[in-house]
Amino acid sequence: MDEGILILSDAVSTQSPADREPRSTVADRELAASALGSSGYRAICLDHREVEATLADARWLRRRRNRLPVIAVVDSNCDPYGVDFT
Repeated sequence: MDEGILILSDAVSTQSPADREPRSTVADRELAASALGSSGYRAICLDHREVEATLADARWLRRRRNRLPVIAVVDSNCDPYGVDFT
């Protein structure tokens, strides 16, 4: 079953039942690994306050041999890091 997007975020908020976008938000890698193992997501979104945390999670996903598209929400003031996400 297609579950939508898994969001790995340090700013976890509860999802409103009225929200029609299929997504799940988790706060850490352990919960993300569990969610990825038990559901069929289409993509992963990394949303952290710190660019270094986003890079670390991107590398963690690469080591797990993730095959899903990964979207990283990055502050535009951190432009020099752009090449690290490719």
